[in-house]
Amino acid sequence: MGRSPTYVAFDGANIWVTNQVDNTVSKLRASDGINLGTFATGTDPIDLAFDGNNIWVTNALDNTVSILRELAEMASIGISALYHHLRALIAMSPLQYQKQLRLAAAESGC
Repeated sequence: MGRSPTYVAFDGANIWVTNQVDNTVSKLRASDGINLGTFATGTDPIDLAFDGNNIWVTNALDNTVSILRELAEMASIGISALYHHLRALIAMSPLQYQKQLRLAAAESGC
């Protein structure tokens, strides 16, 4: 994990964490927290989202958005197939699932 971990997103199997000071995103296996990799982003990554295909990272200081497509490539399946697998697993679109997680966190005060 990098310095200044700030925001997280869940992709159905992994937790992605922005590391603001290092300008990276870390991928952690959700089941045990093992770091599976760290990926470069733009300057000052402040938030991220999973759309069912990609991890999108907003970079505040250079006003850019980074897209990490690594998930589908690692699974060795097409993006459309990955989306359908995730949708079947969680019974909603990955974006709807992420919104549900954020709403639950906000309601619990986390």
